[in-house]
Amino acid sequence: MIETGKVYNLSTKVNGYKAKKVALPFDFDKDYTIVCDIESDDIKDRCFYRYGNLPLVKTDDVTVLNKTQNSITLKANSYVHVVTLNGEYIFSDNGFSMLPDEVKTITFEKTIYSDQEKVSILAYTIKN
Repeated sequence: MIETGKVYNLSTKVNGYKAKKVALPFDFDKDYTIVCDIESDDIKDRCFYRYGNLPLVKTDDVTVLNKTQNSITLKANSYVHVVTLNGEYIFSDNGFSMLPDEVKTITFEKTIYSDQEKVSILAYTIKN
């Protein structure tokens, strides 16, 4: 039985660049979201699939663990579908998702026109 809000690791290794079908160990229902981490020697990316509309709601489930002059470290307290960082900076990543308990450090540098020090965080999750 699949529990709502729980993360299941269904890891499989795919060699090469061809698509591979992977059987899921449960009946896929339209209320589930599948999140896939894709990695190679050169890239790391995350994608998702959910049937139908994506009902997003704002969330405060992202905690700032540390902030320095040129980086911010965040931790997700639950699945967060979209995290955006805003400010007058060039961010190493300013749009990403986070799994529960995932920690992510983003680096940034001021733009030449920057006159503020603030980095704001806006986060959305999928409405249950």
